[in-house]
Amino acid sequence: MARNAKVEFNYEISPERLLAGDGRALQATQTFAIDPSRLFITSPTKGGLDYTFVWIEDAAAVSYGTIAMERAFFTVSKGDSAFVIHHPDGQPKQVSLDDTDILSIDANVVHYSSDTIKDSSGAPVFDTRSRIALHHASRGEKTKLPDGGSTDVVNEGIKIAAIALDLEMRMRKGGSDASFAETILKSVHGSDTMSGFFGGLGRRVEASELGPEAVVDTYRGSDQDVDVGFWNIEWLANRYDKPAKLDGAAKVISDLSLDIWGLSEISPPAVRALVERIKEIYGDKYECAFSEPEAAESKQSTAMIWKSSTLKGDRVSWPDKIEKLLNQRSDDPDLIVEACTERSSTGIQACFASRLSARCLPTNFSWCRCT
Repeated sequence: MARNAKVEFNYEISPERLLAGDGRALQATQTFAIDPSRLFITSPTKGGLDYTFVWIEDAAAVSYGTIAMERAFFTVSKGDSAFVIHHPDGQPKQVSLDDTDILSIDANVVHYSSDTIKDSSGAPVFDTRSRIALHHASRGEKTKLPDGGSTDVVNEGIKIAAIALDLEMRMRKGGSDASFAETILKSVHGSDTMSGFFGGLGRRVEASELGPEAVVDTYRGSDQDVDVGFWNIEWLANRYDKPAKLDGAAKVISDLSLDIWGLSEISPPAVRALVERIKEIYGDKYECAFSEPEAAESKQSTAMIWKSSTLKGDRVSWPDKIEKLLNQRSDDPDLIVEACTERSSTGIQACFASRLSARCLPTNFSWCRCT
């Protein structure tokens, strides 16, 4: 079917005709060929994720550009908007702009009130920042909207993040689909709020078949690994009372969904405010510990935060030999080692233990996954 298909562009009412009250659509102005021999991968509607990727000749991207796929660039939330660009019932291009509330989000799908009809399936769904889903279904259901109104139909889109996890599993499984899946994943950006910065890479999935259940199992597999990040967050140390800055830091931490963060050049009051804000907005619970618990916001120090749902952490003392080195001054004539740590300028380094018995020194912004 794909080999015999063509892709038509510009089947829409032009701005000039729209302003003149002429609702007739122009004929599609350009047609491009499809080449499934170069790329073709599909997931069935039943028992799958209802998507297909196929190669379109390069001239299409040259003429019209491309729309990036985002796993979930920062956090997509209930109450945000979902805009659908589609060809309902085979009509010219239309955009759903009214009553576009996102109603719920789960592992595989996003539900929204945006207006569609049959033949809208396959349309891209956007929030205000990026493409978040592939529209595929609707069901009759009386639902209240945030503005007090209601809708009789709930629409459903497959999350780009779920599709990306499915592709990762196909790539690991091997076979004829593996190279196609790898090619597509290179075009998927961002991180997934549920699976974190690394997606499903490194996680074992027991499900023998791919599709929705395997995606859910991958999300649940977070206890198989511990994701660690380090962040120099100096700009928040004494500015945590500014909502934009505090919310921005909370968004990053929630979306990357790492298990442990080492924070440097930060103050205890800022960390406490950050942990509380993450809990208020996203419901994620983090605990924290500090190298200098009583330090004021005017003094930059170091801290660790970790997900209490997956880890237990404690602040512990450095061994005596290490503590002695940390207490030395660089101008000491009897210095045993050279510049072990810049304690006076960057704050005391603390030692923390997790269930991995890992000891972490916060440095610049970086990530790693321990499996």
